[in-house]
Amino acid sequence: MFPFEVEPKQSIELEEIGKYFKQFYDNKLHGKDLNNKKHTDWKNWELKSFMNLAKDNPIKYLTKNEKNKDFFEYKNNIFYLNEKLYNEIKNNYMLLNNILDRLNYRNINYFNRKYMEEK
Repeated sequence: MFPFEVEPKQSIELEEIGKYFKQFYDNKLHGKDLNNKKHTDWKNWELKSFMNLAKDNPIKYLTKNEKNKDFFEYKNNIFYLNEKLYNEIKNNYMLLNNILDRLNYRNINYFNRKYMEEK
């Protein structure tokens, strides 16, 4: 479900994030979240539009005013995890699985609450 499912990465290019966003929103339930004028005709978007969507949210909010600089950085169309954080996650399988489980739970919980459906 997540772009780093097998092995965590310290950095990921915006293009790869855009491909993940396209795959994520192609899911019928997830696609319901793209329901305003800004997302008109999203099913026909090119990859660049999904890349821009990712830059707009969450990348912009995770890196805005360097508020999470201890964790994330974004430059030259590459999103980075802090080296210390990356090494901690990479070397601790249980921590990685815990993070993935929490992200998966939040994703499922969000869509179930918002659309009152089961995934």
